[in-house]
Amino acid sequence: MNSCLISVVMPVYITDTTTHYKEALKHLEKAIESILSQTYLNFEFIIVNDGSSIEVTEVLKKYEVGDNRITVIHQENRGLIYSLNIGIEKAQGEYIARMDADDISLPNRFALQLDFLKKNPSVILLGGAMDIINQSDEKVSEQIYPTSNDDLQKLLPKSNYFAHPSVMFHRDTFIKIGGYRNVCIHAEDYDLWLRLSEKGQISNLPETILRYRVHSNNTSWKKCPEQVIAVFIARKSAEMRRNNIQYNLPNEGVFDGRQWLREQGISDLECEVAIAHHYNHWALLMKQTGQYDIALEILGIGYNRSCSMKLPKNISAKLLRTRTLIFLSKKSYYSAFSSFCNMIITRYS
Repeated sequence: MNSCLISVVMPVYITDTTTHYKEALKHLEKAIESILSQTYLNFEFIIVNDGSSIEVTEVLKKYEVGDNRITVIHQENRGLIYSLNIGIEKAQGEYIARMDADDISLPNRFALQLDFLKKNPSVILLGGAMDIINQSDEKVSEQIYPTSNDDLQKLLPKSNYFAHPSVMFHRDTFIKIGGYRNVCIHAEDYDLWLRLSEKGQISNLPETILRYRVHSNNTSWKKCPEQVIAVFIARKSAEMRRNNIQYNLPNEGVFDGRQWLREQGISDLECEVAIAHHYNHWALLMKQTGQYDIALEILGIGYNRSCSMKLPKNISAKLLRTRTLIFLSKKSYYSAFSSFCNMIITRYS
């Protein structure tokens, strides 16, 4: 479909060893159906099957046969960044709409985004608000982002204000700046937003356009240290570009991100504090969705790491405070009391 304006790109990696495999299959079908149910119809849907199980492959083939807008690219497992870049390379649309295999796009998402982009041709990256949902599709909270370019240009260098599976962006600009970079693996989206923001205006819709699923397989907590290091690399390299400072970052091969950050004046302590905060953030998200055991697992990893790295006591105490809140939510009052006492001892000893 060479005349389409929108190319939807969705990578899929679900194997027999995926936690809650059957649920992941159901989520995949819901994600696909949410795209096929869009009120705007003129799009192509590129699904990159990144070495998924035979059962997943059969599901994707079924959808490909049933709808001529769908093209499935089958490959051995090459990872998210390769899959995204190859999918966008094959795309024919003027705009790329990202989608993930466990989320749900609302029916008017493409119509709203395309209308905005046509009316605002200087905007090259567009996201939107989203609902946070649990494994059962129940809304537990919502995420509303700043909408104006001026606000986002000021805020983006400090934090990410775009949900990856909600965005639509200009394919030509994406190609010109080199696509997703391997050097920022696990924060490749944030790195891309920073580079796109240097080439044009950026915005978010105030309307909710996505239902974002929080579950035990989310990469952001499983790869927390790697993601935080990648965020620092993306942020620092963007700062250097703004100040016209030359730097070298490899896109392939072995790269010691920690050492590069040290050379730029970012200490291990600063990185470790950010890692602890990130673990705490994801524990709170899991608490919101009622996944208390996963939340406690995340906190355990974060707390043990903060102790081994000898972080300031207030950091460890913050993690213990969150653990106390989770035990209270579980109505495990003895454990909550014990955790609270540990927090007080840690904070003031």
